[in-house]
Amino acid sequence: MNGNTNVLYVSFSFPPINAAASFRATKITNYLHEHGIEATVLTKSISRESHIHRSTQLGLLRNISKKTRVLRARFFSPTIFHLPFKILRLIKRVLTGRKKDEPAFSFTLLGKLPRDPFIPDHYIEWLPFAFWKAVASVEGENVDLIYATGPPFSVHLLGYLLKAKLGKPLILEYRDPWTDDPYQEKIAIKERVNETLERFLLEHADGVVCIAEPLKSNLIKKYHMKASEAKFTVIPSAFDPIDFKDLPKVGINGSDSFIITITTTLYGGRNPEGFFKAISMLKEKGILENVDFQIHVYGYNDEARFSDLLESLEIDDIVFFKGLVPHDTCISIMKASTINLDVGEADFDYPTLPYHFWEYLGSGKKILFYGNPDSYKAGYIKHHDLGMILPANDVEKTATMLEQLVQDFKEGTLSSSLPPGTSEKQTWKNRLLDLSRYLKKIAGASVRE
Repeated sequence: MNGNTNVLYVSFSFPPINAAASFRATKITNYLHEHGIEATVLTKSISRESHIHRSTQLGLLRNISKKTRVLRARFFSPTIFHLPFKILRLIKRVLTGRKKDEPAFSFTLLGKLPRDPFIPDHYIEWLPFAFWKAVASVEGENVDLIYATGPPFSVHLLGYLLKAKLGKPLILEYRDPWTDDPYQEKIAIKERVNETLERFLLEHADGVVCIAEPLKSNLIKKYHMKASEAKFTVIPSAFDPIDFKDLPKVGINGSDSFIITITTTLYGGRNPEGFFKAISMLKEKGILENVDFQIHVYGYNDEARFSDLLESLEIDDIVFFKGLVPHDTCISIMKASTINLDVGEADFDYPTLPYHFWEYLGSGKKILFYGNPDSYKAGYIKHHDLGMILPANDVEKTATMLEQLVQDFKEGTLSSSLPPGTSEKQTWKNRLLDLSRYLKKIAGASVRE
């Protein structure tokens, strides 16, 4: 026991998972210690991950502060409960001749069976193991706050159950939308149940942290919580200057080559087809002659999905899919690139900024954003003078803007550096100053009650 504020931080993602949610959880819990807040993390057991958004990198375990206590609860995936749905998908694939790598968000076989039939999501199978692990480990100890971060949003439900059991205030963190998420299947019954559950949890939470202003405003508007607006706050992600020191060397010669780096996971609304067409137009016009122009794509992105397109556009000798690399290597690549490209949603406005957005800023370079020019992300970039917007709805304009960048590069006048002092405002130390004050306010209010 100590005089500090003690928080039970519940996050499914934590090292060694190599993913944005894991990085955010690590930075928050590490830096909370500097503000008199001791963190105990409740997370999943260490196991191999193979998923579009996750992988395992055991070296990331070194990034966890020695002051952080970590509780790990078993997670069985796939479980016996999920197996029947996997078998039915396999049968459907065999009957229809559909290849495994073709997109399939749902299918019809004896009625429509969803990809994730569980409420609130299939991570609910982790809940009982995590609940009892936490209760057995911290009940009776000096826990002042429970902080549950989602997605997955079964973690929010877990947070509420821990609040009920331990009698401590609960803070819910939103890194993405739960309901009304354009990337989730709209199954009417499940959506209604999740909306009821979301409303209940928001009403019973003592605080709500959102990573972007639109997330906050959407929740308040949807659930008519204007009277409770004071318990909401916005704590965006950020970058850590420490991550940009002592980096491994990478084979990119940024001074002699024009390298555009993409670390966006390309799925759903994040479609770079128009961008690739613009590059093809530059090549056809001869703009790319006498310059070593390359586009490097990193992360969980399926090269086969784009191979026919790149070949038809005759830019398969320009665009290279590099696969997944360690996090520190990825940061080194961002620093060495001529410019970093973020591919956003083209047809709708997603209400958050991805984690790699902040690391792009940490590289000290302006962001090249390809997506909806009227989106929240585009507006944020314009307002803070962080880069250039390539409109996904106008291929010719995108090509013209890219042509100017290439011409500036050839003439030696291209300046891709951010204005002095811009990136320094977006560090985790600054974010945690605001978050620590918020957590202490919630903890103090609970004590006074």
